[in-house]
Formats: sequence, structure tokens, C-alpha cells
Amino acid sequence: MIRDVMVNTRLPFPTFGIYRDMRDDMEGDFYRFAAECKNKVVYLASPYMSQMPYQPSGGVSKPLSNLRATQTTIVADWLLDAGIWTFSPIVYGRGMERVVPEREKGWWMRRDAELFKKMDILAVLALTGWQDSPGVAEEIGWAVTTGKPVYILDPRGDWFDEKTTAGSEFRKNILGAE
Repeated sequence: MIRDVMVNTRLPFPTFGIYRDMRDDMEGDFYRFAAECKNKVVYLASPYMSQMPYQPSGGVSKPLSNLRATQTTIVADWLLDAGIWTFSPIVYGRGMERVVPEREKGWWMRRDAELFKKMDILAVLALTGWQDSPGVAEEIGWAVTTGKPVYILDPRGDWFDEKTTAGSEFRKNILGAE
């Protein structure tokens, strides 16, 4: 149901434009977001393997889900470095899947729902496809029904440049270069 609300109304959650280099943040969006997060823990939602309208029923391609996971990891790391206590189910899950068998979405969503209960704020990383993500829609539903604030983080500027992604196996996908 919350997915229908999102698609049909595009709920007006506060949006913060975030720049990796805070000198580019002329509006002070990061600082306003940081003030909202003081002494709180942020649950960072982002699209991952979600179905997009133009893709086959199996969900997004593996390279796209890998790209989304890499981008989310970069932003989560940056938020932690900036002093914002952040939990990302994508970063957490991808790290676990390097060691233990991959789990199906329902298994993760049940655990994510329990972890979400301990969080104070939902921040949605506005990567391409976030508004069409069933997982993000469900996480927004959790926040709306529990009265937790929802903020949209819109990465602006050069977040995923060569320096940031040099060690990534997905560099080619991100930069389109060898």
C-alpha cells in the first residue's frame, strides 16, 4: 500500500543535497541533515536488487545491483566519517554474503525490520531507481507507520570518481573506463 502512495503522490519528504566535498555545499544541506541526526542512529535505505518497470521479472541485473551496493557503501562510509551513526542493510548484507550463503529477500527484510525498530531516522539514498524500489517503499512504510522522520539524501557532484572507486571491482561499471 505505501508503494502505491509513493508512486501516486510522491510524498514530499525533506531532501538534502549532499556533496562528497563539503566545500561545495553552499546551501548547508549536510549540516542541516547532521543537526537532525545529532545523538541518533540513521537507517540508510537504498535500492539494490529491486524490480524496475523496464526490466524483466527477475529484477535488476547483477552489474546494476553491484553498482548500487558500491555506491551505497561509499556514501555510508562517508556518513560515518562525517560523524553520522549510520546502518545500511545493503552494506551489512553484502559484507556477510562474502562469507555465508546468500539469503533470499524475505529473510533479509524480516531482519531489517527488527533492526529498523532500533533506529531513529530513515534516510533514503536517492540513487537511480529509488522511487521504484519495493524494498525502499517498504522501509518508508515502516518509518511512516512508526512516526520516524524520513529524509532523502540526494548525492550531488562527483561522488563516484576514479579516486573513490579505484579499489573497486566495479570501477568499469561506475566510470565506464578500463
